[in-house]
Amino acid sequence: MIDDDDYISAPDGGPWKRRLLGYCAPLVIVAYAVYGYLIQKVIFPRGGVFFVGYAAKFLALSYVAGAFYLYFHYGWGLSERLCMHSFRPKYFAIFSLLLFFVTACYFQFVS
Repeated sequence: MIDDDDYISAPDGGPWKRRLLGYCAPLVIVAYAVYGYLIQKVIFPRGGVFFVGYAAKFLALSYVAGAFYLYFHYGWGLSERLCMHSFRPKYFAIFSLLLFFVTACYFQFVS
């Protein structure tokens, strides 16, 4: 069963998992989010829906929040020194992701 301990507790893995999922993947996601924010056109992978305008900006911000979650979960969570400090930022990243995503959907379907 999946519960909130799976998303908040420290992950299992070694230095390669930390580098790949904690640093490289968030950088790629943030780069795409910044690009989409600037051109105001972002694709949502489920269904291939294009978000434009303000909806694209908020979806890009939700991607950045998701990247921060990956960074704090794997980058800090797999560090012996930073592991205990990774819980609050993960909660903030999840809350931000949900808030920005709901706002993006609102702007997408209202306009």
